[in-house]
Amino acid sequence: MKAIKIIFSLALWVLMMPGCKKDTYTDTAFVDAGKAPEALTALFEITQDNTGFVTITPNGTNAVSYDVYYGDAVTTPAKVLAGKNTTHTYAEGVYNVKLVAWSVSGKSAEVTKQLTVSFRAPENLK
Repeated sequence: MKAIKIIFSLALWVLMMPGCKKDTYTDTAFVDAGKAPEALTALFEITQDNTGFVTITPNGTNAVSYDVYYGDAVTTPAKVLAGKNTTHTYAEGVYNVKLVAWSVSGKSAEVTKQLTVSFRAPENLK
């Protein structure tokens, strides 16, 4: 009886082995067909404690990453992945924040958004 179990197990294993093969997916044509990013926007969250601390969340259709140019003395952009954000501290003023969005196919689009950072006047002074 034990020998029959071993023979059937071995036969089942031999029959199953040809069905186990690794598939390789080398067709990447979908990458070339990717569209350029569009509908670019940015959400600016400015703290109200007069520090100038701003959280910038870029958003757009067909974009997988963004380069955020802060528009002040910092010339190197921040690389931001889709769904993520970046933070920066600004002095009081008006800034042109440039977003360059990149798609999976390497196509890009850019937009410039105006950011106004204003501090609250002192309160409760004696």
